[in-house]
Amino acid sequence: MKLIKRLLLSFVLAIFAVGQSLANGVICQVTDPSVISSIVTDYTVILGVDIAGQSPFVRFEVSPGDVDVLEVALSSDPRIVWVEDEDSYDAPENQSGHGSSVAAIYDRTAVFGQNKDIWKQIDFSPIGRQYTPLRVGIVDTGVSHLQSSITANIVAKESFVPNSPTIDDMPTLLDSNNNGILDEGAGHGTMVAGIILQLSPNTPLVIAKSADSDGMSSSWLVMKGVVFCVENGSKIINISLGSPDRLAGFSSFMDWVGKANVTIISPIGNNNLNMTLFPAGYSSVINVAGLLPDNTRAPFSNWDSSARVAAPATGILSAWWDGGTAIWSGTSFSAPLATGCLAIALAVNPAKSPSAIRSAFTNSGRNIDNLNPLYRGRLGKLLDFNALVGILKR
Repeated sequence: MKLIKRLLLSFVLAIFAVGQSLANGVICQVTDPSVISSIVTDYTVILGVDIAGQSPFVRFEVSPGDVDVLEVALSSDPRIVWVEDEDSYDAPENQSGHGSSVAAIYDRTAVFGQNKDIWKQIDFSPIGRQYTPLRVGIVDTGVSHLQSSITANIVAKESFVPNSPTIDDMPTLLDSNNNGILDEGAGHGTMVAGIILQLSPNTPLVIAKSADSDGMSSSWLVMKGVVFCVENGSKIINISLGSPDRLAGFSSFMDWVGKANVTIISPIGNNNLNMTLFPAGYSSVINVAGLLPDNTRAPFSNWDSSARVAAPATGILSAWWDGGTAIWSGTSFSAPLATGCLAIALAVNPAKSPSAIRSAFTNSGRNIDNLNPLYRGRLGKLLDFNALVGILKR
């Protein structure tokens, strides 16, 4: 008999808080990377520099007492487009625990069959004809080396988490948010990748490990992960991470991503509140809310007028860090359902722009307001795969 870990957890991992050391950074966008050296020369409080790939986004390391000093000085520097300090935040929700460490060996075909009710809910059916798969980026906790059917699809990978040289998504006995629970995020990225590949099994993956095994990250680590995905050819990026705080610079950063013709999908969050986490709350991001099997709001899912898509958020079976399978609930796993569907639908017509893709999700989705009268216009439209394909191939 197969034993399946059930991680009935209603939370989205929090970004923006890996240790106090990251709070000593000032992140900014420069007018041109060539000016970085002169900036370092002009501001002696800068102790170190970190650049996100070949992009104009930079992190300057300073002493704790110099963060505000440098931020104020750079805000009036003509070489700087925007600047803000890298604040640290705690996870908005706590994980209540992990399930059994014993699980059935992950078999993508078998798991796909066990998720048949999920596929029916989003009107998903595999496309029989051949299509050229597009690269999908995943900014998360990495992917477990024990899941060979997932690692075989990885075409580019890098870890941006301090003291974590590989993308391996495994428990490391971390309690980054100091809540007394170890490794709250272990397996999160593996599960997200497993969901995407169940829908679109030939999709090449670009993996950016930007969160540690406790599910904690920072705005800078997420930015570096996204830049890595963009520079390695991703057309879609799944970020199942969130913070309650809007960062002005991050909004500009998302615009930079959109100009690269890349679409970002992210969950609304699991605070059971009329709000959205970020980056899902930025207008250029496809914001995904969570549903129960009857298409009513999942009790933990947030709701907000910025929600564009609604997708199942409970009972989703996918890959787990130990080589087995698990069920984990939350809008973190609603988002990759939308990502996986788009991976196939966009391959039918890859010339579509991010704005056209956002409109396609809205126009193809099924209205569920009558089932959710208290959240009318604040859960988005129910994900409908076949209708999405029909619109995007026009």
